[in-house]
Amino acid sequence: AVERAGTRSGHLLFTVDDALWFDDFDASASLALLRSNLRVYAVHAKLSPRCEYAHPNNKFMRVPALSSQPGLDEAVHLSALPAKSAAQLLVYDREKGEYDWNYPWELSASIYRLADVREALDAIRKNFGQEGVNHPNRLEGYGVRLLKQKKLASANQAGLCACSARPVVAVVTINRVQALFDNPVYGAGPGGQGPSSPEASPEALDSLLRA
Repeated sequence: AVERAGTRSGHLLFTVDDALWFDDFDASASLALLRSNLRVYAVHAKLSPRCEYAHPNNKFMRVPALSSQPGLDEAVHLSALPAKSAAQLLVYDREKGEYDWNYPWELSASIYRLADVREALDAIRKNFGQEGVNHPNRLEGYGVRLLKQKKLASANQAGLCACSARPVVAVVTINRVQALFDNPVYGAGPGGQGPSSPEASPEALDSLLRA
């Protein structure tokens, strides 16, 4: 998929089957920002100013300061982007956040430069073998580990990330489609412990969304 994307675009959107997109998202604004500001590592569509709860950690999280006019190099400024771009995206220092707000390598709903994705994949293969990229949970977990260990040059040089100015997508984890990791799901006990409840069934979710 990465090689196919390379023939048509310099960017890649990671998303998953339980990502519920409920509003329009202008991907072109994200691409414009990533092209214009190399200090921005990724655009996280799943994050917006009111995202204050981290489901995997079962904790409320600190939201960093968000700005449409971050401290950029003089040569690059958001005012140089189309007006719609600046209005739809907010930029933040990821190290000032926690949990989802300081989790820059994630596969749920984020856009990256293709060159940065290739760097991450190559580093994962080098450090963890081919199996490190053959499972989405390993791909994400190993990528985060390398990033935290400062082993991804592109991430080291880009301390900022961006998010949507308004909610556009939510990751509704209601089932586990793999057996390697005991990921928390909605309807389970605190912290994802215990079996999923009937309220987390696909039928119950469909009924809720149609109400």
